[in-house]
Amino acid sequence: HAGAGSVITALAFGKRPIVVPRLQRYGEAVDDHQLWFGRKLAAAGMVTCVEDLDRLFEVVAADAGIPPASARPDERLVETLASYIDSSITSNRR
Repeated sequence: HAGAGSVITALAFGKRPIVVPRLQRYGEAVDDHQLWFGRKLAAAGMVTCVEDLDRLFEVVAADAGIPPASARPDERLVETLASYIDSSITSNRR
């Protein structure tokens, strides 16, 4: 996500994080402060801010130096992770 603590920690370790802001419209945050923060830091060249989740894989692959043609997600892994995330969200809302 694009929380200040996570971003500042990554920067302190000399890393340039790829951030995906958590958004109010999805009930992930009380407002869109992470979006504002991510955009500001991206404009300053400190982070890569990904607002379109459909682009996340290609952005991570490009950052890792993986050629686009070989950068294809393992569909089983994607399904497993999505299932895990869904179950985590459901259990946290109880």
